[in-house]
Amino acid sequence: MRVPLPYIVLVAVAAGGGAVVGAGWWLAASVAAAEREDQAALATGQVLRLARQAREAIPRALDPADRMLAQIQARQLAIARADRREAETLEQALLAGARRGQDGIRLLAATDAAGNLVWSSQPGALPTWVGNQEFFMAHRYGRVATAVGRMPNATAGQGNLIVSRPLLGREGGFAGVALVALEPSRIAQALPAANAIGEPMLALYHADGGLLARGRGAGAIAMPTQLDPRLLPETGGDRSDMLRDPRDDHALATATAQVPGHDLVVAATLDDTAGAAAARRLALVAFGMAGVLTALWFALTAWLGLRLRRQGAADDAQPAEAPPTVAVPRGLPLRGRTATMPPSLIAAMPTASYAALVGEDGSVRVTALSPGLERLTGYPPAVFQDQDRWQRCIDWTSYPPGQPLPERLLQEPEAEVEYRLKRADGRWIWLRETCRVVARDAEGVEVVGVLQDMTREHDLARQAEQASRAATQGIVAAGLAHDLKGPLQTISFAAQNGLDALASGTAGTEEVRQRLLRVVSQSERASAIARQLGDFTRLENLKLEAVQVAGAVRAVMAEVSQPLQEAGIEVQLRLADNLPPVRGLGLMVEQVLVNLCLNARDAMAAQPEGQRVLRLGAIFRADTDQVELTVTDSGGGVPPALLERVFEMHFTTKERSKGSGLGLTLCRFIMTRFGGTITLRNVPGGAEARLVFRRAQVLAPPPVPQQPAAAAVPGGAPVRASAAG
Repeated sequence: MRVPLPYIVLVAVAAGGGAVVGAGWWLAASVAAAEREDQAALATGQVLRLARQAREAIPRALDPADRMLAQIQARQLAIARADRREAETLEQALLAGARRGQDGIRLLAATDAAGNLVWSSQPGALPTWVGNQEFFMAHRYGRVATAVGRMPNATAGQGNLIVSRPLLGREGGFAGVALVALEPSRIAQALPAANAIGEPMLALYHADGGLLARGRGAGAIAMPTQLDPRLLPETGGDRSDMLRDPRDDHALATATAQVPGHDLVVAATLDDTAGAAAARRLALVAFGMAGVLTALWFALTAWLGLRLRRQGAADDAQPAEAPPTVAVPRGLPLRGRTATMPPSLIAAMPTASYAALVGEDGSVRVTALSPGLERLTGYPPAVFQDQDRWQRCIDWTSYPPGQPLPERLLQEPEAEVEYRLKRADGRWIWLRETCRVVARDAEGVEVVGVLQDMTREHDLARQAEQASRAATQGIVAAGLAHDLKGPLQTISFAAQNGLDALASGTAGTEEVRQRLLRVVSQSERASAIARQLGDFTRLENLKLEAVQVAGAVRAVMAEVSQPLQEAGIEVQLRLADNLPPVRGLGLMVEQVLVNLCLNARDAMAAQPEGQRVLRLGAIFRADTDQVELTVTDSGGGVPPALLERVFEMHFTTKERSKGSGLGLTLCRFIMTRFGGTITLRNVPGGAEARLVFRRAQVLAPPPVPQQPAAAAVPGGAPVRASAAG
């Protein structure tokens, strides 16, 4: 049955018009979405720049408080030295500064190590005990940097902020916390002001999201007292987002930036309702035009249907001609179609992208380049396209060794490199260039690449390295004070005994000579400890040596035999015959064992006589190529809740007068530098410290092991030596 031509025309108009109408609605939706995203990108970019600018001003606003904290620390040290005159002078200066209220400072205070308030410029303004406050607990458990938080409940000054820093004693231990109460308006003055309605408002938040201070200005936005967790940035970074309220269609562009070195976050918020309204108006226009097109399509379809009904089907309808075909020329590459990104979105990206052709000789010809290059480097596109000019801007001393990036791409599917580049304004930045090969032929490869600014990441890595070195130097300083205490006490006792022997005339000459030899020996030991601990701060100069574990154990037993004998402790040695040399430093291995043995002595002090046993054992595990050394006591063990904290600096289960909390910290520090480990666990009746050493690689064969035999520690407690079972 033949279909009349008018019906064919009607179906064609309906189908073609429907496709056009659908394309019109899709275009309207695309225009609306693009305009909305453009408005959001403009608003979030504005608040992000403002938040980054504001976070640089916060540390300068805290400088007066930092100076006051330094004076409180100086007063603490003067009190520790019993220098009353200096302490009173510093206290008067602090009180005068607090009374003037200069730079927004309203209150100064100091606590002891337990959290008790020991001094305040306004007595009664703070609770007498702040040991449960966040700032105190943070400093108590290791935070050294300045902290900013909210004022705890008090009888006065509740609207102020607390700026705190730990107080250090004469030996570097935790002695309390110094506090400065600062008016929030002082921080608010450092934030850029909103000079008119519709400009961004700023506020300062704690890293937990709590509001600390609001910025000044005429902005109509009420900054929330608790920051949305979705907006909290990563450490040292920033974040931006567009938040919309579906109830009243408000659009708030918000950006946050972490303040370097502080648990503080700057937030900038802009009411972009006007921009959202403009985007909606454009969307209404686009959708209106799509609606008109739809109405025309319906009208045309209805008119054709009416004509068809009046005229009827035509018997002599001619068949439709087939559409002409288009031949694809042979030899041309067929590229798949790709969706293009809006130019406004490409320009707003924080990177620069490009496409290039890399020839077999390593030459590079740039074929496409995004607008972000000039914002990233300050150079126009012509500089990047001229490879000679671009390479003159690179610091080739920072370029990694090996083949350049273009030559690597001729062999690898993708490659990455980081180097320093001198911007057009003379400032040096770090760039990361990442390339991927998308096509290969006989003439070379086609690549796409991305340039990204990595300057901040390099700065953070350098700061982390400096902080690590500072922490290492702090541990070494504490270790010197801890490990030199033993030799110095021995020197003192030997000198006193020598003086007593001099009183007996010539009869005591030999004893004086022995005491002086003891002084010389301990002096040399103290010098060696100081020298080797100092080398730990310069890892590149640290040269480990092969250490005989059995020899180190017996040297330690001779060193600690007298205090162990006086404490009534029996020592048992179980050293395997096949112990190879291990990587370390002989004197430092001995210091680790001395600390563990003396800790075991103190742990067994409460045990009845006859039940105080110290066991030292060592075995070689051939499967892991490691030597395990254990030190076990019968002191009852460590409370399970405290086992995870025993290696923390200044943590101790002893009385403060008997322990500094540095011994186990120093042991772990030394073992880590040796490439080994140290752990502590409870065993039946006591505690066991387990040291794992890496086997030393030596050219000469190890000495023939001696057969174990019953022996006694010279001048000390009885020792039973036996082969490991």
